[in-house]
Amino acid sequence: MNQNVVKVETSSTATFLEHEAIAKLHHAFYGFSPDFYAAETHSPHACLGVIGSGGTVANITALWCARNAALGPRGDFPGVERSGLHRALRHYGYEDAVIIGSENMHYSFVKAADILGIGTDGLVRIPVRPDFSVEYANVEFVLAR
Repeated sequence: MNQNVVKVETSSTATFLEHEAIAKLHHAFYGFSPDFYAAETHSPHACLGVIGSGGTVANITALWCARNAALGPRGDFPGVERSGLHRALRHYGYEDAVIIGSENMHYSFVKAADILGIGTDGLVRIPVRPDFSVEYANVEFVLAR
């Protein structure tokens, strides 16, 4: 079955099954049309999701994707992946980058902030109410500090 899952070329069966499972989960959450899933599930140009080994890998991967999408290639700029965080922020006219989340955010966000070059001081923790909801007015207050 040739299942070294390091890349698609060496794991055709596992990759097929992974794409099918992700498409089922995607459909459960988003409910797009059958035509969408027929076209996108196995397309090499689409990604409906990623399977990770746990919460830490999932959070780091999600933040990595968000950082790269926000600071990606445009025009002559090759993007954060090639140029690094400092040059990307400067190119887009930003002074800094932060990760905003509730004070109950998973400990993996500390690792993610470090790995992605944002730094652990770049974690902005918003207080939560006793029912664990976030009071949105606190976001501006915390960011102003």
